[in-house]
Amino acid sequence: MRWLPAARSYESYNRYRQRFFDSTATLFITGQVNTYEFKFNKPVRQVGFQETDIVNIVKPIVKEAHLITDPKRIRYYMERSFFVAKSGRPGPVLLDMPMDVQRSNVSVDELSFNPKLNILRQKSLQYYS
Repeated sequence: MRWLPAARSYESYNRYRQRFFDSTATLFITGQVNTYEFKFNKPVRQVGFQETDIVNIVKPIVKEAHLITDPKRIRYYMERSFFVAKSGRPGPVLLDMPMDVQRSNVSVDELSFNPKLNILRQKSLQYYS
């Protein structure tokens, strides 16, 4: 794993773009302000200090981008992101994780799982075997 500069920097934007143009399967995990500080649908530019809607900024240059607001969905989004990044034409996927989600205590048993992704993964592995 390699730590990169802030997701909002011009250098990071170039990394997303390069992975997209080069068809490189990459998972970018970025940090975000706490969910209670996020503007969501409020008619303001930002609420939280250093809040940036990175998900909508990078959507044109990644295969998928998601803001994780429920800690119990981390497993689902991680598995989905790895699958999407590597399936079809490879490319980057971005997961934006607010600070309060990062600090959450969640039991492994509570993490949601999508069995459809497991079936799709098995089929794609059989195809490439």
